[in-house]
Amino acid sequence: MHAPLHERLHNERYLFTHSGLLLFCTLFKRHWHFFSTGAQAVIHTHSKSAVMATLMFPGKEFRIRHQEMIKGIRKGNSGTNYRYDDTLVVPIIENTPEEKDLKERMARAMDMYPDSCAVLVRRHGVYVWGETREKAKTM
Repeated sequence: MHAPLHERLHNERYLFTHSGLLLFCTLFKRHWHFFSTGAQAVIHTHSKSAVMATLMFPGKEFRIRHQEMIKGIRKGNSGTNYRYDDTLVVPIIENTPEEKDLKERMARAMDMYPDSCAVLVRRHGVYVWGETREKAKTM
């Protein structure tokens, strides 16, 4: 069994150089309640699909329902997954010139959308979290 994430963040052998590391640590410390249910992984990608979703949905939310694939996505801290007839809502925040400057926008989005396990960043990518890196990857 791995040490809990909060212990690993304080153990320098797990730290690596990445412009988003400060963002990950800030979010983890500020929003411990989001991760206290067992989330041990945060993934950040620059996926073309995520970027396109932020361009196709000009507002502050990506919304989708009646899609079979959302049944595999965890619904916040509820311990349950979305249903086919539920509406999955993922917040979209505006990008900044420096990734480290996203932390306040990310924190607000996490507060406003507690059922979401992801935040889309317009013209940039997505941050997603889960119990393990495998589960985070499928969210």
